[in-house]
Amino acid sequence: MTQEELMKDLEDKEKDTLDTYTQGYTEAVDALDKGYANVDATLAAGQTMLENANKDQLDYTIDEIERQKEQTQKDYEKEQKAAFVDYQKQVDPYGVNAEKMASAGLDNSGFAESSKVAMYNQYQQRVAVARESMQRSIAEYDATIAQARASNSVAMAQLAYETLMKKMQYTTEHMLKRNDLLVNMTEGQTQIKQNATNRWLDTLASMEESAGLDIGNPIEEADDENGDVFVP
Repeated sequence: MTQEELMKDLEDKEKDTLDTYTQGYTEAVDALDKGYANVDATLAAGQTMLENANKDQLDYTIDEIERQKEQTQKDYEKEQKAAFVDYQKQVDPYGVNAEKMASAGLDNSGFAESSKVAMYNQYQQRVAVARESMQRSIAEYDATIAQARASNSVAMAQLAYETLMKKMQYTTEHMLKRNDLLVNMTEGQTQIKQNATNRWLDTLASMEESAGLDIGNPIEEADDENGDVFVP
């Protein structure tokens, strides 16, 4: 094998060794990156799932409160109508109260008029109490809705913060491991190249030494052929 062929063989072996070594680390880095991407996707999916669950719970809570508000409004309207019906019955000129007044001879008296005023005031007061109760209940419902939304916002903020902290922690771990792999790969590549250089130098030295032995001393060989002894 000539010197050029031997050097070419050494270079090919170095390249194969270096490629195999580098491929192993490249695959390890790729696997690490994919693992990080999977964890990142899992964290994002988990956050989205919890956000949706909290939103669904909030929507359900608000819907329930809105239904209670609607029922409170209906109850008020029902009470308002009932109060008006009762008032109409009381002031009906053909009703029971009118008959009692007439029987007592008070149907056209000042007492009858004051009774009508009192009945009207009673009706108004009944409606006012019902309205106040409705407004107070609705205000409480609105406050409950606001509190639920605020609590949900806090929960969402806390969830986002916890997810971010987990992501940052894993990102840091991922980068440290990735850097360690790259540093180790670089150091190994350097060592492989250094070993190859050393083998190349050793081989070259051996080849030069072998070439020197094969050439020998041309003056001594010429004297031997002529039968003369060369004296330096």
